[in-house]
Amino acid sequence: MRNIVLLSHGTLAEGVFKAAGMICGDLQNVYYLCLEADMGIEAFKERLKELIEGLDGSDEIVVLADIKGGSPYTAAIDIFLSRGQINALKMIAGLNLPLLLTTLFKEQDLNEAGLNGIIDEARQSISRFQLEDEEEDTL
Repeated sequence: MRNIVLLSHGTLAEGVFKAAGMICGDLQNVYYLCLEADMGIEAFKERLKELIEGLDGSDEIVVLADIKGGSPYTAAIDIFLSRGQINALKMIAGLNLPLLLTTLFKEQDLNEAGLNGIIDEARQSISRFQLEDEEEDTL
């Protein structure tokens, strides 16, 4: 069973979780934790540690964090290191809705190629609006 943990500064992780729920319905095995402005990093780490301990026995724990090197990201690394599970950590930075949806729908085990595939698919969702040339056939 794959569990997904969303981590962010502010309420981004909660917002992405709720938006995905609007699209997919009930999100089982997806959890979020937000580092709020009034929460110290030690309190955040303690809550994250409790969350991860509650997922013991999972086949996979995938952590999607908002910023590489940010406090939520480094807190996850610290916790997996302290548990002796750093090699089991599957973490991607750049949390957004397409990244979560891609992770939810990926059925294969998330080895190196699977994780890179998720990142590639999420990157493809980033685009800008551009008017098409009227003379081109856009069908």
